[in-house]
Amino acid sequence: MADSPGAGLAKVVIAAPKRRLDLALPEQIPLAMLLPSVLPRADEALADSGLEHGGWTLRRTDGSTLDLGRTLAAQNVRDGEILHLTPRYREWPELEYDDVAEAIAAGARRYGLAWSSAATRVTGLVAGVCVLLGTLGMLLTSGPGWVVPSTVALAVAVCLLIAAIVVSRTLPDAMAGATVGATSLVYAFAGGLTVLGGHDSLGRLGAPHLLLGSAVLLVFGLLGYLGVAAMVRLFVAGAAAGLLGILAGLVGLTGLGAPATAAATVAALALLAPALPLLSIRLGKVPLPALPRTADDLLQQDPTPPAVSTYATVARADEILTGCMLAFTAVNVVSLWLISRASGVAAPLLIAVVSLVCLLRARIFGTVRHRLPWLVTGLLGLATLLPALGREALGIRMGAGVLLVLAAGATIAAGLRYSRRGPSVYVGRLADIADIVLVLATIPIACGVLGVYGYVRGLGG
Repeated sequence: MADSPGAGLAKVVIAAPKRRLDLALPEQIPLAMLLPSVLPRADEALADSGLEHGGWTLRRTDGSTLDLGRTLAAQNVRDGEILHLTPRYREWPELEYDDVAEAIAAGARRYGLAWSSAATRVTGLVAGVCVLLGTLGMLLTSGPGWVVPSTVALAVAVCLLIAAIVVSRTLPDAMAGATVGATSLVYAFAGGLTVLGGHDSLGRLGAPHLLLGSAVLLVFGLLGYLGVAAMVRLFVAGAAAGLLGILAGLVGLTGLGAPATAAATVAALALLAPALPLLSIRLGKVPLPALPRTADDLLQQDPTPPAVSTYATVARADEILTGCMLAFTAVNVVSLWLISRASGVAAPLLIAVVSLVCLLRARIFGTVRHRLPWLVTGLLGLATLLPALGREALGIRMGAGVLLVLAAGATIAAGLRYSRRGPSVYVGRLADIADIVLVLATIPIACGVLGVYGYVRGLGG
């Protein structure tokens, strides 16, 4: 929405049946809450007459109906736009054309979006990133003998980060700078991972290499967070992934194999995930209301912080939360893939439990950017079960196939049902209980992957 002089207000023209209104409406309040205040200004009898034909609604000039449950900002209503106040169930007349070619062109434009300068910009960025990632893949396949590839990767990472900071700070396109900066994170991790690789192949790199690569990723993530002026979530994700990689590398230095280290990592992440919102609030320095402890505190009127600074802290906390979720997604997916290479029953069981925990955790968050990482983690985690099940006996594979088909059918049915009506309170409560039980179950199952039970049995001879 275009910025208006009044903070959070949209200047629109409402064409009512008998008059036109020039109003400045709050852009963050649902239309259903604004419409009762608009009707008396248009005509005192409109509210009563709406009972005869099912109520009133707002339409754009092209006849599209605005969703009364959403805000003006969510529906991209711009300043100066004309909205028509019409009966809800009245059919909007079709546009009349006196030229067949004009009608064909209008229909074609309505059928699909036209190519725009924004599409050209996105295509250029995507193509550039694909070329850079392809070049990195070529560097990673040129080893063993990692001195030259790692040096080139680190040099490219430094150049990309400097370019990202310069572009985001000097040009009016901070998003391009953020894209270049995010690519530098991948180069930084790859360079740090292989710089001490020696003559080992890429698959034989271990915990020390992960530790160094994660440390470089953490440094580049922090530099990008401080230097790049857009998409802070990407650099928070890089820094958080680097920190988690350092912790996983320290665990791996104890002599545990890759599947065991990954099992300890996903179990720890499952326990730490509920603390992410509170952690983001603390790191974002969101001002919280002080709870009164005495009677004098109830009478004390503390000054409230300015709304602008509060909005800025909320946006910063949101970026931190989104970045941490992206980091959790990356680390969890890689860890679950490593666990799928382990033998025994505990490994696929841990993958299934962690994937279900992520799918259940997604329902807590209401925005797409917060819910999508958990859904992606859960679905990709379940996908890693397929190779593990392929190594089992025929009877187990057939039974697992039947369960997967039933689960797919239940998922489709639930999606169709809950798209029209939300789940009941009882379903939500059952999901809460299942979430808690599954999170607690990750610890004993992870111990099975780590071999703790076999070690304890060996102590007894």
